[in-house]
Amino acid sequence: MFNNTISRNDYNKVFSSNIHNEELLHQEKVQYITISSNLRDTVAYPSVSSYTIKLNQALKNIKSIELIKCVLPDKNNVTRQPFLILSLDEIQDISVSNDKLYQDALHIISLSPPTQNNFFINVNTADNRIVKTYQTPLSYLSKISINILTHDNLLFDFGGTSHDYQNLFVFKVVCIEKDFNKLNSNII
Repeated sequence: MFNNTISRNDYNKVFSSNIHNEELLHQEKVQYITISSNLRDTVAYPSVSSYTIKLNQALKNIKSIELIKCVLPDKNNVTRQPFLILSLDEIQDISVSNDKLYQDALHIISLSPPTQNNFFINVNTADNRIVKTYQTPLSYLSKISINILTHDNLLFDFGGTSHDYQNLFVFKVVCIEKDFNKLNSNII
């Protein structure tokens, strides 16, 4: 007669409740957000130094965000500023500082001379690189509100609102997503 070593009724021997990993593992997904002041609503936001852009797709579970590209107009003696501050209303407490302006600065923009006067400045974002990293991911980001400030916490006035005064920012955003391809074999 056939001798079965595992009792059909012994649930603990057949199924293990000890799962070594989380139910679903997570993976990082890198997204790039390009923001141009040309796309702003010029009635609601006449200044190229302060505007909000709604994202085409909301981002979820954001692990980190950093500025990787910045282009500013060479207008209104901007290169005479010691530096400019890039602040985003949605991203705060970026660094430790006794000054709220620097605490919320996503980037301290060091200005270099433009390739030609009165054109545009390609900012080297590797200088003063700041990455905002969340210990607990930021749950949702559907818009970005840009503020370009002077060292004394005033909006910098580039002196105009036309395409000649536009700015451009590219952000690298790392999001955390569930990886359904790496399900623990114990769950299946």
